[in-house]
Amino acid sequence: ERLSRTAPLLAEERRLLLVACSRARRSLLVTAVESAAGDRDLTPSRFIDELLSDTAEFGDTLPVVRRTGEVRVLALPALVAELRAVVCDPDVAEHEPERHAHAAHQLARLAAAGVRGAHPDDWYATVETSSPQPMWDEASGPVRVSPSVVEQLTTCPLRWALQRHGGDDGDNIHAIKGNVVHTLVQAVAGGVAEAEIRRALEVAWQGVDLGSDWHSRQELRRAETMLETFTAWLRASRLELTLAGVEVVVDCLLPARSEDEPAVRIAGRIDRLERDPDGRVVVVDMKTGKNPITKQAAREHPQLATYQVAVAAGMSETGEAAPEPGGGRLVYVAKPNAKEGATQRLQPPLDAADLDRWRDTIQGAAAATRGPGYLAVVNDGCRHCPVRTSCPAQDSGRQVTNG
Repeated sequence: ERLSRTAPLLAEERRLLLVACSRARRSLLVTAVESAAGDRDLTPSRFIDELLSDTAEFGDTLPVVRRTGEVRVLALPALVAELRAVVCDPDVAEHEPERHAHAAHQLARLAAAGVRGAHPDDWYATVETSSPQPMWDEASGPVRVSPSVVEQLTTCPLRWALQRHGGDDGDNIHAIKGNVVHTLVQAVAGGVAEAEIRRALEVAWQGVDLGSDWHSRQELRRAETMLETFTAWLRASRLELTLAGVEVVVDCLLPARSEDEPAVRIAGRIDRLERDPDGRVVVVDMKTGKNPITKQAAREHPQLATYQVAVAAGMSETGEAAPEPGGGRLVYVAKPNAKEGATQRLQPPLDAADLDRWRDTIQGAAAATRGPGYLAVVNDGCRHCPVRTSCPAQDSGRQVTNG
């Protein structure tokens, strides 16, 4: 049955190819790319094989050329990049001196012709920064960081620096929707009637421009589902958790432990603070994303760990005894779970050794904000990074210096 459906389509495609080939007067060039890895998107059409099988009867009038190996982009920037890679490779310089010298000679020719990027003075890390001054010094007082900033700095300091200083275009539509849902989730936790929350959601949604009515309705339904999922999680979790606070303000000072590190002030807001049956404090962070992180990644989640460090340090300067951290949870309200209401990712309570280890991470993150240089780190978030075109670690990136 499947063949009966595809046969007419193949016949029509074959006819169109033959018509196109018949228009050639003096020469005909047919090209295709074949992936060595078997990628379906790079598999040549079956008609190429038919053409190859027909070349025998035409003798040498239909030459066939097969090329294997890396495909080159026929553009000057790609050529410059290839030559620079050879020149800067110490292994090539040691083991292939002739190739190294040839690449350097070609780069010199291109530089003399004024080709951009060919001269070493234009290369990344060979130009002095526009300002050698750091963003802060010891006299500035404690370095203020939020737990989410610790996560950003742990992942990629350069992304944090660029976004922190104007690299974003402002809140994107996903962030706006997330903020709306976050606010209403807290309303649910505060005991506001469900009907009232739904009316508030509909009113708030009118101010979110999603481009079309059908998409807006679809996303509104998705937001309503998140509220339902959160409510289900809330009911299921009451068997083991007791609410201690909602939107709890964190203002925690971590004194410098040596002359080489700055004092750090952790400032933020915890979505929910719960207590487990042993009275320990559990940090709960609500997530509106569709894709939960792995269980292993949750165990090493910097944001949750920073909140646990803050809990262990007292979270505020009120003089109260520091409660014992009882772990952390990421609750994905966009991902229902039949047993728990919502999908959860857990971070176990941090013991003394873990607290010291994460304290080092927090101090390192705070020190990374100083500048003037910021490390670019390739990671899983690079695909969706809003400042990737300003990143020297990306092929599309450009050199960026602070001003």
